[in-house]
Amino acid sequence: MQPKSASALLIAGVALLVMTAYSLAPAQPVLPKPMSCKDFPVAIYPSHTSASCETSAGPPLNHTAYIESADSVEKVTAYYKTQVQSAGWTVDPMEVESPTRALVSMKKGKGYANAVINAKMGGTGSRIQIHAYPNGN
Repeated sequence: MQPKSASALLIAGVALLVMTAYSLAPAQPVLPKPMSCKDFPVAIYPSHTSASCETSAGPPLNHTAYIESADSVEKVTAYYKTQVQSAGWTVDPMEVESPTRALVSMKKGKGYANAVINAKMGGTGSRIQIHAYPNGN
């Protein structure tokens, strides 16, 4: 065998091994994509100190918002129990409500959303997570 043929064969063999290794690698999970909070299906608490949102194609399509506020759990809960109704959301009866945590469940057509509101560590302010499924399941 000629030296040039041997090196070409070696390169082809290495390329084949690399392609095989990549094709056998476990699939990477599809991570949620960041999205603008202005397009979030449920109102973002207006007196927030930070907010970030993401979307996942699903199924089902879902959006998540991570919000922080200096306001109490009670004040944030009152907002979500009353103010989202003007955007067409119907608020379900409260299942969890205390000075340190609350869960506000909402429906709009086939869609639904849950706002989970917790007191921050140290008791000052709140953290809010909203999980929204605008098209339902």
